[in-house]
Amino acid sequence: MIKCLLNNKEVTALWDTGSQISIVSSDFLRQQYPYLQPRKLEEILGTGLELRAANNSPIPYRGFIDLVFELTAPHESDRTFRLNVPFLVSDCKIANPIIGYNVIEEIIRSTPSNKDNLIRTFQVAFEQTRETTEALVNEIQAVKGQDLATIRSPNFQITLQPTEQLL
Repeated sequence: MIKCLLNNKEVTALWDTGSQISIVSSDFLRQQYPYLQPRKLEEILGTGLELRAANNSPIPYRGFIDLVFELTAPHESDRTFRLNVPFLVSDCKIANPIIGYNVIEEIIRSTPSNKDNLIRTFQVAFEQTRETTEALVNEIQAVKGQDLATIRSPNFQITLQPTEQLL
């Protein structure tokens, strides 16, 4: 579990190292952000998406919302880490928002010169020891240049590197 802010609201979320997407439930959206309406995923992908859980069961979704994910620094002099993150909105019963591994990975990789601040912030967010947090940060920083994912659609199959985009 990770303590974070989503659009300036304090939340305890599940950091799912096996997921490359972030998800909130429809119930969570209605309770926390009733003014936000899910947008069609086709707006950013050009097509729909078939999602499956680790047990291969389908994950139905209504669309996506953009939320600002934030890890607040434990000291005023430290940097706060923020990212705009698209969250899928699912009708599944999900107790806590799910933060995809790619969100934490992006924060770690985008701040290599601020490592001590990053470790302190993660230590508070993950409620872990400094040693455990430092090992996590080191592990993610060490994985460079590897394939992130293979993207499949009816028209093509391609592997994107960490710095590549598909337009």
